[in-house]
Amino acid sequence: PYLAMDDSLSTRIPTVWSSIAISEAQGLPPFDRIDTEFPSLTDWFSKTCAGGKPFEEMEDPVRQSLLAAVTRAAGMRFLPLLDLLNHHNGLLNTISHADEKGNTLRASRKIATGEEIYHSYRGGKGTSSELFRRYGFIEEWPQQYSWIDQDTGKEELRFLLAADDVAMIYPPDSLTSQIGSNNNNGDVIALLSNLRTGDGVQLHNKDLSMERLTQFVNTAARILTSAPTSVEEDKIILAGFIAETEKLNNGERDNLLLDKMLAVKYRIHLKKSLRVALRETESVISDRQDTKNTAEL
Repeated sequence: PYLAMDDSLSTRIPTVWSSIAISEAQGLPPFDRIDTEFPSLTDWFSKTCAGGKPFEEMEDPVRQSLLAAVTRAAGMRFLPLLDLLNHHNGLLNTISHADEKGNTLRASRKIATGEEIYHSYRGGKGTSSELFRRYGFIEEWPQQYSWIDQDTGKEELRFLLAADDVAMIYPPDSLTSQIGSNNNNGDVIALLSNLRTGDGVQLHNKDLSMERLTQFVNTAARILTSAPTSVEEDKIILAGFIAETEKLNNGERDNLLLDKMLAVKYRIHLKKSLRVALRETESVISDRQDTKNTAEL
């Protein structure tokens, strides 16, 4: 009965995209670190578990075994009912615990009648980009993004996007590690409240060194200008893909086209988020320079 209600066969998560669909992400995270031998999980599955047979040609039960494991399993376990809960680290109201006996979930605060129960899919680990790769959706606030320098292997840019497009530049690990974690004490609740209203975020940004702020601006600007297309051009491309889907016959489904559409939607969102963070950083730098100029008068 559990597998009968599983809809993973109809999902088109980025984990199983072909190299053509992945290329539409334009190398943005998390697609900036692609295994050249196995560009996608299905490539690995095909070559190591199915004798090279293309994933799309495998029987439904075989494909479902992989997709269900990716989208529903927690570690080595399937968790019926728990996997029906939606993810939201900003409105998280549960605490989960796993041990050799199994998994437990309890409320972290009083949950009102009719209020949705949320679970965290990534705890205090990873980024919103990695969450998108595995589950195929862009999480609500707070979102966290990072870029890795391909030459040094070191992180060169990181920002957190709170509610109402409030951007925190280079958020401290002491904060990001708590988001979605099981430490839902008063401090974490206050932290999430601050992220939602923006209180404290601007203070953090203003406390960053000029060197750090300039580094962020230079890196963010380079990423945006080196992208093959702008947000405005991406919107035109997306409209073209949508028009193609409208030409399909009733019941007809073009999986590659759907994957490419999702990739373009994702890159639009990520570029817009980066613009928000860039504007915030430039504003802090401008205010600091105005203050300096005023003091010199």
